[in-house]
Order: sequence, then C-alpha cells, then structure tokens
Amino acid sequence: WIDSGLLLGHFLDVFVHFAGSSISLFGFVMRITQILLLLFCLSFEAVVAHVNVILTRPTDEGITLSLITKKSCYVGIEYGTNSNSLSQMFDAGKFYQGVPKNVEITGLAADTKYYYKLLIDGVPAEDGPSSFQTAREKGSDFKFSVMSDSHFGEEPMFGGGKLYLNTLQNIAEGSPDFVVDLGDTFMGESLVWEQEGVGEDKVVEQHQGQRAHLGTVLHSFPMFSVRGNRDGEYGYFRGGERPVAEWAARARTKYFPMPHPEVDDQGQEVPGFYTGNIQKEEGIGFVEDYYAWTWGDALFVVLDPYWYTKSHPQDGWGWTLGRDQHAWLTRTLEANHDVRWKFVFCHALVGGGSAWGQRGGAEMAHYFEWGGNNLRGGSYQFDARRYGWGDPVHTLFLKHNVDVFFHGHDHFYGYQEVDGVVYQETPKSDRPFDMGLKRYGGYEDGVFLPNAGHLEISVTTSEVTVSYIRSLLSDSVPEEDEDIPIDWQNKEVSHSYTIQK
Repeated sequence: WIDSGLLLGHFLDVFVHFAGSSISLFGFVMRITQILLLLFCLSFEAVVAHVNVILTRPTDEGITLSLITKKSCYVGIEYGTNSNSLSQMFDAGKFYQGVPKNVEITGLAADTKYYYKLLIDGVPAEDGPSSFQTAREKGSDFKFSVMSDSHFGEEPMFGGGKLYLNTLQNIAEGSPDFVVDLGDTFMGESLVWEQEGVGEDKVVEQHQGQRAHLGTVLHSFPMFSVRGNRDGEYGYFRGGERPVAEWAARARTKYFPMPHPEVDDQGQEVPGFYTGNIQKEEGIGFVEDYYAWTWGDALFVVLDPYWYTKSHPQDGWGWTLGRDQHAWLTRTLEANHDVRWKFVFCHALVGGGSAWGQRGGAEMAHYFEWGGNNLRGGSYQFDARRYGWGDPVHTLFLKHNVDVFFHGHDHFYGYQEVDGVVYQETPKSDRPFDMGLKRYGGYEDGVFLPNAGHLEISVTTSEVTVSYIRSLLSDSVPEEDEDIPIDWQNKEVSHSYTIQK
C-alpha cells in the first residue's frame, strides 16, 4: 500500500538528488512521473479502500488473497456461494500497515463461483462483495485473458497509466476466470539503466505502484505473472554490488505471490494442483517463475528464459531455460499429453532473432534452443549445444499438440501459425496505434494490428476462440491515417480466430 509519507519521501528524494546533480534530467522527469502515477493511483476507489486485495494461486479447492492494509488492523473474510448470504467466516488475523500478508482459504468446492467481503476490525467493508472462481472441472466452458508489456511508468509512452487502467477495466468487464500477464510489468531493469544510484527501495516502489494499478481489478480474478526481460530478473544481474535480479524477485514474490509446488522434507515435489520450480533461493524463497496447472480441459504452462541465462548472451544460443526447467517442461507436456487443449506462455522465444533483442515469432520458431537450428546456415545444432536435453521447445510443442504459444515483447498484435501451432504475439496494454518492434522481429506472414488492448480466450470442449479486444480512450483517437481506421471503438473485437477439435 502507498501512503502520504511515502509520497513525501519521493518528493524529498527527487529534489535532494537533483540539487546534488546525482540524477539526470531524464531521471528527474522519471521520478516526478512515478510520483504523479502514485497520486493517480490513490484517486481510485479500489486503491483508497482500507485493504488492497489481489487474488492468486487458485486451485480446485481454494484461493489465496494477498492483502495490504492501510492501517494496522484485524481482518476477517466472509464468503459463500450466494452474494446475498455469505455464510462462512475466515479470521485472517492481525495485519500491519503496508505489509503484505497472504491468506489462504481452503475447503472450497471445485468449479464454483464464490463471493467474499472483508471485515476491518469487525466492520464490513463498504464495497463488495467481490468474487472468484475455483478451478473448472473437465467439460466446463470458461474464459481467460492475456495481457502484456505495460512497461509501468515508462514515460512518455505510458501516458500516466490512463489507457492501461482502461485495458484493465476492459479485462474485468469480460469476467475472466483469470488473466495471464506476459511480463515487462515491473521494469526493474529500466530503473537501474536510467537512474544512477538506484537501490532496492526503488525497485520495491515500482512493484508497489504496479500493485496499486492492478489492485483495481485483481480483487475479482487472479493473475498469473510471466517474467519479462525489462523486469530485471536476468541470471547475469544476480550478485555483486547491485543484485537487481534478487531485488526484483524479492519484491515480486512479496507483492505478487505466484504458484509453486508443495515440497516434502527432502525438498522433493509433492503432487498437487501446481507443478513447477521447486528450488529456493537465499533471501527470496521459492522463485515462482515457471509453473503449470490444468483448468477444465486445458493445460497452462508458464516459462522463464531469464533467471537461468547467467551470462550476457553473445548470440541466440546464449538464452536458455536451463537444464532443469527444460526437463520439467518435457515431463509436464508428456504427463499431460492427453489433455485436450494446451497453452504455453513465455515473454519471448528463447533465442529469437538476435542475441540481445530476442525478437520474432513464427519465423524464429526453428532456431537456437527454441527450434534447434543455427540462424545462419540453418544447420541443426541442438544436440551439440544442449547435449542430453532431448528435444528443442518447438519440437516438444509438435510432439504433444500444443495449440497456442502466447508471447509478448514485440509490442503489437500478431496472429501466426507454424507447423500447426499458433504463435500469438500479444499487444501492449498501454500504448495506442503503434506497431511496436514488428520490423525488428522478421515478421512476414500473419495478421498484424496496432496496439493497444488484451486477448480474451473462450474455451469449450470443442473449440477455442481468441479475440483481440481493443483498448481506446476518446482523447487518444489519432488524426485520419490511411493505416488506422478512425472508427475503432473501445472494447471492439479487432480480430478473432477459432481453433476446433
């Protein structure tokens, strides 16, 4: 949670540093922008309520609420399946001002919509009730959403967050079971690049600001977070005097807890709703960066190519999932081979079209660790470069009938298909009428449209429909342009396609 003391601290910090010439003019503008963003957040009813709530880690029998209270208080949670009669009560205990605390409610029924309302020191909250959905059973229809690359606070492109908040509201109005965010969300890397002397406190503040924005909607559906390159969790950013990766991972797991498997006393994974990374890191705990789960008739797999890339890549082979994550991906797809629908999420292809940029979609699916071939010459090098690993990622997709690979990073809407697998580039959620980095990614064949918006995916037993829902504010409509229809509307479906089985 963000309070007036923190805002005052921001102001003092900016002017003291600027007076001492230890911050650039660009950095000064960035800091002022961040302050204005925080003030903007505080104007929202969902943020100025007594408790900032986000839902996370849904299962077939429970849900976790991450709560941050405005003041030290006791919190209770009334919940039930009837919004007019919340028949059950959970004592969440004592909370301290501004300190996140996770509350897990268990013993719920699968495939059921629940409503809940908070009690603050015994007094019911004025808003609500909010709701959430437990995991769907096989045969149940459902919807989920995907968004990407909000680049929180990156001005002037972020535009004060107004369009981003509009996108979040559009997602909420679609009533998804959950949303998957494809990364470049917290921007820890950018803070380090653009401001001298940035420490862990500024990385934490960035996560707090994003939490204030996302808290406007995540009280009614959970978010699954994917690592992005700009989030700063590179393996080669670990250690040293400025361990940005550790700072970012610690802040993320504190303010945005994600799934991790249960482990036994020997550190081995215990079968449960989620599978994923079981390794703990000193000062962080579970990294919560790659994981998978099933929901209805679908498998969802989240990948992380950054934490395990331990040296600055000199070519596309330098990017990696790491042996453990690749082996886990192989096991997960094999174990769920018969699941009807399969969706995989990663910020970018592992390797892509360049050492630094990782750009590209379907055209880059056959290269480096992702596809096994060298970019130049096209010779197959996976067995030599990744000895004993088995198959490249794209080959695993083909073996186990992955339906859609969702990626971000290149900042536009792009629908492509390669070898029967859809490669879906996800638009930015915050910047209108822009084709992002398409020209740098080698994109050739497909449907390509400008930002901004999100994807809404409807899943039934027989078909999956992916729709691009546009986000548009009335004051952001451009002058007439032959490439941009000026009659676009907010929440219109700009493109849609259906996969049938």
